[in-house]
Amino acid sequence: MRPIEALGLRHGCCPDPEPDASGHVGRHLIYGHEYKNATDEHGNHHSAGRERDVPWVAITSVVGAIRVLERMVAPGELRR
Repeated sequence: MRPIEALGLRHGCCPDPEPDASGHVGRHLIYGHEYKNATDEHGNHHSAGRERDVPWVAITSVVGAIRVLERMVAPGELRR
């Protein structure tokens, strides 16, 4: 994750995983935006970024840090 992608994380970016049909709970995933290669259909760069096609897999300590940030800052982006 690039620094600008980490700074662009928003509330709800790492939801709790839902159990599958067999009751197995998967890993936490972080849904974020990419900025470096964010372009529209005409090739124009989007400085606001676009949602990543593939989320990041999160370890427990990262999920905990995101939960703390979600409680510390107002809804929206997870930075001040």
